[in-house]
Amino acid sequence: DCDESCIQATGFVKVPYKVATTVSLPAVPEDLRPCQQQRGASALKNKLAPHEQKHVAAFRTFDGSPLLPINYKGCESGYDSYLEGLAETEFERRKGIADAKRAKLDPYVVDVDLCCKDAAPKK
Repeated sequence: DCDESCIQATGFVKVPYKVATTVSLPAVPEDLRPCQQQRGASALKNKLAPHEQKHVAAFRTFDGSPLLPINYKGCESGYDSYLEGLAETEFERRKGIADAKRAKLDPYVVDVDLCCKDAAPKK
């Protein structure tokens, strides 16, 4: 039913998927006392940062270069749209997997005990 050339194509197309993920942690508030700043910095480094790296790992499950099977028969003008549809479907599948893994990580709460006393100044 094509007005122009009709084609049939089978095979595979390799489509690379890659996500760039960066993590920026908040700063410890400057208006805290030194012992509170130390506890806040420790919580960021030892609790929040490792948790955020789990998010990075979850997003990286999106990465890859799968071979998508081609089985097309139709108008030559529709072939590019067919390939784009294959790539988009795989994109959504990979995104769904990564998003589900990421969602399992939250909500996440870091409790920081700020009830502390600074060391007495040395004389």
